[in-house]
Amino acid sequence: MTKTVFNLALLCICIFLISCETEKVDNTLFEKFQNPAADARPMVRWWWNGNAVEADEIKRELAVMKEAGIGGVEINSIAMPPEAQKTDAEQLQWAGKEWIGMVKVASEEAKQLGMITDLIVGSGWPFGGRFLKDDETMQRLGVKKQTIAANTSVSINLDEFLSFKSHHTPGTENVKETSDVELLSAKLIPVNVKSLDGIIDVTSEVKNNILNYRTDGKDYVLVFVYNERNFKSVYHGSPGADGPIMDHYKTDAVRAYLNRLKAIEKETGIPLSELIRALFCDSIELGGSNWTDDMKEQFEAQNGYDITPWLPFVIQPDGQNKYETSKELAETISRVQYDYYNTIINVFLERFTVEFQNFCTENGVLCRYQAYGTPFYMGLFQGNMIPDIPESNNWIYSQGRNEAEPSEFQWNRNHGYMLWNKAASSAAHITGKNITSNEAMTNTRGVFRTSLETVKQSDDINFITGMNHTVLHGFNYSPLEAGFPGWMRYGAYFSEQNPWWKYFKNWADYNARISSVFQNSKPQADIAVLGRVRDYWAEVGPARGFLNDKPWYYARLWEPISNLGSSCDYIHQPILETATIDGKNLVCGEMNYKAVVLTDVESLTPKAAQKLEAYAAAGGKVVFIDNKPHRSLSFQNAESNDAIVSGAVENMVKSSRAFQIDGPAERDDFIAWTKNLMEKIELQPQVVISNQLS
Repeated sequence: MTKTVFNLALLCICIFLISCETEKVDNTLFEKFQNPAADARPMVRWWWNGNAVEADEIKRELAVMKEAGIGGVEINSIAMPPEAQKTDAEQLQWAGKEWIGMVKVASEEAKQLGMITDLIVGSGWPFGGRFLKDDETMQRLGVKKQTIAANTSVSINLDEFLSFKSHHTPGTENVKETSDVELLSAKLIPVNVKSLDGIIDVTSEVKNNILNYRTDGKDYVLVFVYNERNFKSVYHGSPGADGPIMDHYKTDAVRAYLNRLKAIEKETGIPLSELIRALFCDSIELGGSNWTDDMKEQFEAQNGYDITPWLPFVIQPDGQNKYETSKELAETISRVQYDYYNTIINVFLERFTVEFQNFCTENGVLCRYQAYGTPFYMGLFQGNMIPDIPESNNWIYSQGRNEAEPSEFQWNRNHGYMLWNKAASSAAHITGKNITSNEAMTNTRGVFRTSLETVKQSDDINFITGMNHTVLHGFNYSPLEAGFPGWMRYGAYFSEQNPWWKYFKNWADYNARISSVFQNSKPQADIAVLGRVRDYWAEVGPARGFLNDKPWYYARLWEPISNLGSSCDYIHQPILETATIDGKNLVCGEMNYKAVVLTDVESLTPKAAQKLEAYAAAGGKVVFIDNKPHRSLSFQNAESNDAIVSGAVENMVKSSRAFQIDGPAERDDFIAWTKNLMEKIELQPQVVISNQLS
């Protein structure tokens, strides 16, 4: 092991031991350290490839995992890899009688071995299946534009103009070459538009799906707003659960989908809670779904005005749907766009995430949930507050095959999972959840390159970011007759056929001991970091790429803070709004913060601004990096709300209760910059590591 790697591991253990205040340091904690419980031991995502599973092989593989120090499995039905060597085993239908029988075998055998069993909902990701009715499938609004010169006759066949190739996983049932498209509106928007008054609605001119129209003496952008269905299917769905993706904004559809799991209880006669510890939801891959049947009504109820006239301006499938407008109209559009995405995320969290948690609670099982996804973050910070077990993800290899690999382990900074870790662990800290799990060692490249050293290095960093339970990605169900390397879905190669498998238990025991103490300790963090999440909703929507790397230091600020012997949580504005003040501390749920740092934040809700002002007035420390907040977010009452925000911030700065500093340049010494910041706000590190003997 190199000196760098050794120091990383040492730092991980030191920060862990000191930044977590143990509830009661006694023999009980030491016993848990010596003999970790099953839910502290590393678990594995157990790919049931093609659901071609049989009882004897299930039992054999569980015994292999138990011997290696693995504490549990997440049964994950997945499509058979196309290159897999076929056997005589039948591919079982998801949620069918035979599949349920194998779930029962696996759960009961795991229990006999002292292991736990989780179950992914559905198959692949996200929720979906060939059994969905047309009105249960997800919807996506889009825009398609064409510039039209003055005094031009237009004739457009919408069957051709609004024809889009669908994106379905190969082998999926109910595949169509093109998606189903419904026209919502056709409008002529003047070039350099200054208000909505000059827009001409030509929807009624569409006859038999053909638009014929002649423009007047102005140049226009012809904009079609359409609703698209059947454009995407479940990723790698196994038999029965492949097919279109469910509309996650419909409570009835969500509950009907979850209720399919009640078949396990009905078929076996055993309560779900006696077979399964937790139901699991993988990452939210909704392909940009942004609409449901009553979204218009939901928007008006939440915001007090009609979204329909604004749809051509705020629908941004790629974050690039811009128009030449006046400055005043551009400002209004940004506010309406914020309201639009805020509404979408509120509806999603209420109707999907909360509904999922409620179903789990009603059935006596835990809810394990990943709040990130693509292309949008569907409430990354709020979503992690809801489940029993918030879960993050870390990747180890995701570069293209021709890209240069680093000389030593490092995280792929642009992928986003450092921020995912902090969002999940911060939510668990605030809500008092004991377990924050991590889908660990994910990769789409270099399956056989993954060394046990790399596994340890990356998981040490997971611990530093607040993760305290590892779910390895993954262990493949692969019968002996499949040979080497066996059936293999992407991920790291956790297999008894791996040359380093005989050493795996050493790492598993190390991991379990740290997890056990983490799960039985009280987290400590001095600093709350607030990013410009909602600014991005107004500017580009909740596209994840911007939030991951702009400003460059936001998602990485935890690193130098940890290097300097302290720790931080990442918060969001609703948490700030509901925080209380205790002396000079900001209290967010179970956490007490000595400072709040805002990274390039321009916009706040009035309640968030007022809470910061009250906190600063009580002696709390508030730092604005780069921009100072100076505006509110929503369209309604914008002028008065702007005055509240700007007034609160100016009061803080003028009274020297808060201050503004320039952010670091990427070429700067990030640790030195952060050390200077902590000295300015007079925060002492929680732990100091010295090479001097006392």
